[in-house]
Amino acid sequence: MPVESIMSFIQDFVKWCMLEEGFNLPHKAAWNNNNPLNLNSGPRCKGRDANGHGIYASIADGFADAEELVEEIIRKHPEITLSTFFAGERDPATGAVIAGGYSGFAPAADPRGANAPLAYAEFVGKGLGIGIAEALLPKLPLPSVIPSLAGPSAVK
Repeated sequence: MPVESIMSFIQDFVKWCMLEEGFNLPHKAAWNNNNPLNLNSGPRCKGRDANGHGIYASIADGFADAEELVEEIIRKHPEITLSTFFAGERDPATGAVIAGGYSGFAPAADPRGANAPLAYAEFVGKGLGIGIAEALLPKLPLPSVIPSLAGPSAVK
């Protein structure tokens, strides 16, 4: 798969997440903060609102940080499924992140609450035409086709 197709997939992924985050609704934090995915922070983030969501100077800055984060997660976890992307790698009995596991983009255990990771995965999956148990980019050598992001990684 050419790099352009991978980046196109990431852009589409972010766009479906934006809709789930309420970016299309002017009264939502995502819109008010120029933060399409309600990220907590990122390289272009200028501050945080009262709920801990990042505030961006422009929509372009918020969208760029969102794309870079999604790319980084997929690059670090190339076999990640939609459900794991949102919920994380968790012990089914306790809900805790497994040792060394990925914590999830929108885990139900978020202290701010209101996350429904499986519903989020189903919404994005329907938009992308993939199931929640499918790998986002199966069997791609992502580290060799997507250049490393600058700076230290926040993704585990």
